[in-house]
Amino acid sequence: MPRGITAVHCKDVLRSVKSRFAMHRICLASLLGLFATTGCFSPTVTPCAISCGAGDSCPDGTSCGLDGFCHSPDDESVCSVLIPDAAVVDASELDADLSDASPADATVGCGDGVIDPDNNEVCDDFNTNNTDGCSDTCQVEKGFICVNDPSECHTPPGVGQLIITEIHKDPDAVNDPLGEWFEIYNPTGETFQLLNTVFSDDGGEQQTINVPLTIAPNQNLLLGNNADTLSNGGVTLDFAYPDFLFVLANGNDEIVLIEPFGLAEIDRVEYRDATFPDTPGRSLSLSSTAYSSISNNIGANWCEGQAAFGDGDLGSPGEINPACP
Repeated sequence: MPRGITAVHCKDVLRSVKSRFAMHRICLASLLGLFATTGCFSPTVTPCAISCGAGDSCPDGTSCGLDGFCHSPDDESVCSVLIPDAAVVDASELDADLSDASPADATVGCGDGVIDPDNNEVCDDFNTNNTDGCSDTCQVEKGFICVNDPSECHTPPGVGQLIITEIHKDPDAVNDPLGEWFEIYNPTGETFQLLNTVFSDDGGEQQTINVPLTIAPNQNLLLGNNADTLSNGGVTLDFAYPDFLFVLANGNDEIVLIEPFGLAEIDRVEYRDATFPDTPGRSLSLSSTAYSSISNNIGANWCEGQAAFGDGDLGSPGEINPACP
């Protein structure tokens, strides 16, 4: 190889420019602007079989290509790319967008952050690691839910990993049931994906969370039947469901969270007028001293909402509840 010439595997360059240029019959010199000779080449001789360099000759009908190998005019193979040492190529010379790209952007296929159904990819999370939800062959791993492109993979919550902490069953500031909602809390150190998580009661009412929805550690989410803050009492919901599919009774009722991969209950609260608070316009508020999936089914651990919110009802939607008096 002539002095002052560095060999770089061409795939590294082609991967960098694949988002801007077609992969077939690329004229490398025209793209990079670094070579004395331009042209694209393609096979009638065995590709990459005869190397060449400055002053070397190739067999008749072939010429020394930019990659340092002899090619016939219709040879589309590229064996390496020769770049002069003095011409240092950075990402900005190849593609302005590459300056903000992650290292995984150089990967083609599984691990490139783009789900490719033609390559049998079901997910792609910018890597080929296992045990993170999307496998090294870009398949969703057991027990995970992957959404978006590039994929974001999380497990759904298991038994006791979410807590029902507040229930507004009987609003007074707005018409019931337009202002009904309930709150869930994540007491763990993990982020969970709630897509396909079910909530129901014991009377057959049921609703499925049918959109991607994550809950981070120590985060509260509000679920209700009316997302319009002008008519729901002034609360911002994280998930809204049709009111005819799930209604919070003003008397005795239940809220049951069920995991998406089976029938296991994540959490359950059975509120009863005889043992739980029951004042219109005030939420049922679990004491912050009793935040567990066991303690929240004991009526004595609940009290009435204490602070005004939105249009004037009392409760603490979206916040950690105060301790009960």
